[in-house]
Amino acid sequence: MVVRAAGHGCLVMSRGTKPTWLPAFYSGDSYVVFDPTGIGNTFLGAFAIGFQETESYIDAAMYGQVAASFVIEQVGLPVRRGCGDKEMWSSYSVQERLAEYRARVGR
Repeated sequence: MVVRAAGHGCLVMSRGTKPTWLPAFYSGDSYVVFDPTGIGNTFLGAFAIGFQETESYIDAAMYGQVAASFVIEQVGLPVRRGCGDKEMWSSYSVQERLAEYRARVGR
């Protein structure tokens, strides 16, 4: 189960996973937040891809939090370039942002 709480983050738990709180990449009052439209769909899409790649609900939720961070930085969709480990969204490395988030939450 994943319970999203907008700018506060999300709670992830399952039979095999103890309840884990993951903060949002940006707080709701961050100067970087321009438009929250589409955050939920973005989170869920990235969660699905993250779970397919890692088979971990926690890792999948981290994918979701990071993907959502790209969407709220501007009005409209972020610009995507490259693919795989070289994928960039709005001139930022997806892998680097995921690594930054993992370090921030200690995972």
